[in-house]
Amino acid sequence: MTGRKEKPKYIHAEARSIAPWDRICFSINKANSKFLPSCYNLVIINHNLFDEVLFNNERDIPINVDIALYEEDGVYNNKKGYFADNRYDNIGGILIIEYRLLCISTEVEYAYNFFANRNAKKPFSLRVN
Repeated sequence: MTGRKEKPKYIHAEARSIAPWDRICFSINKANSKFLPSCYNLVIINHNLFDEVLFNNERDIPINVDIALYEEDGVYNNKKGYFADNRYDNIGGILIIEYRLLCISTEVEYAYNFFANRNAKKPFSLRVN
């Protein structure tokens, strides 16, 4: 029996459950040990989570990013957001980059946003306009 890794990325009419906030947390957790506390550290996520996080978003902070980073009550999977306390204080923030191919043309549409860690040892802000 082969696992999902051995199959094509997109399978027609395939149903799956997704938790984009969990994949954001996974990326941050994987990167955290590689950062020095004395440096300004930024995690860049080239997003491809089978679900759009930034596109068509009506909120200042998309719901999946809010859950992954800032959730204070641990409602999802009994986990608090990674930036809700100082567990990930080596990371100053994350930059999520998202793209999609437009079906009608050969154009690519981009979206990106920076999310700061207010509990970082070395906080910084990044303007992305």
